Amino acid sequence: NRTDADMQKDATKQIQKLTFMISEIMATGANQQQLEAEVRICCVIQVRMWPIENKVPLSTSGLIDMIKMARSWRKRAPDRPETKPTIVMSHNGVSRCGIFIAANVCIDQMNMDHEVDVFHAVKMIRINRPQ
Repeated sequence: NRTDADMQKDATKQIQKLTFMISEIMATGANQQQLEAEVRICCVIQVRMWPIENKVPLSTSGLIDMIKMARSWRKRAPDRPETKPTIVMSHNGVSRCGIFIAANVCIDQMNMDHEVDVFHAVKMIRINRPQ
């Protein structure tokens, strides 16, 4: 006999499977010395709810969930997670990365200042973007 809480957990897991996929991979250095000295576990989050033909994700809540998942993973990283880089990739390297980064900047700004200037956030991202 399943409880409502169990059914809710199952439904949440199903939504997450459709929204994004998380893979853990082990990254190592190129040569044997580096291999013995440095091994890192990388978390790869593949977004599934954002088809290539769409300019925006199918679900804003899915995007927010994915951001929360990425932040949660980063916090669990050993050895000072605040110094570990986050690498964001997309098929063209611009639009989706920009939305992900801008959303993160806006969330941080909201947490600190209790207000968000989206225009300024996007402007600063564009100014600081490598060419």
